[in-house]
Amino acid sequence: MGRAFIFASEDTAAALEAANAFAGGINCAEYSGGPDAKGCGVCLSCRTFENGNNPDIFVVRGTNIKSIGADDVREQIIEPASIHPFKHKYKIFIIEKAELLTPQAQNVLLKTIEEPAPYGVYLFVAPSVYRFLPTILSRCTVIKLPSTKKAPAQDDLADLAYELLSKAERANIYDAFLLYKRFDGLEKEAIFTILDHICVLIGEKISKGQRDLYTAYDSVTRTSRILKQNGNQQLALELMLASMKKGV
Repeated sequence: MGRAFIFASEDTAAALEAANAFAGGINCAEYSGGPDAKGCGVCLSCRTFENGNNPDIFVVRGTNIKSIGADDVREQIIEPASIHPFKHKYKIFIIEKAELLTPQAQNVLLKTIEEPAPYGVYLFVAPSVYRFLPTILSRCTVIKLPSTKKAPAQDDLADLAYELLSKAERANIYDAFLLYKRFDGLEKEAIFTILDHICVLIGEKISKGQRDLYTAYDSVTRTSRILKQNGNQQLALELMLASMKKGV
């Protein structure tokens, strides 16, 4: 089992529910080691987690409502993670509103998730992946939860993201622009999903040594921010493609 996971969805309540279910499941007395952790609801770990007093499951929140800073990470994650679990197999950290993690906080956290203790599990809950540094993103398993809105199949969106990135890497900006036309008619949530997939793909390449891709990564995350602020969709995507041509 991996040690760091990002639960991403515009429906952050659903993402948090999924992260909580996963956290409860992997410390459950009935956990078999499979990827679909689910608590039994009756063992000691499940009962204490449901009551909010499980000694080995931590909910991480920022002391500042607008951010989760480096000191929050040190006090709420790194220091507790240095101590073995009190009662159960895993010590689990659920980072609510993980999109509020500052770059400094993510850098402080990097070594912990890069070289995790055998009992440490880290669950990030966020509306999307674009606020994560590529170094963090490349070390996490991303679990993208679908929106409640009807949207294209996740596999189709992942394929579209891969195709877009591949065309941009070949610097065929005309082909990339034509591909952008396929965005027409997509719900904004689907576009965010495509951008999330691109971030993950670039993050994987960066983790393998392609440091020159930081420019492309920044262009994608900047586009997500513009769209989150209801900026001009066509202009934002065209600028992203132009920037990716230079950066990949």
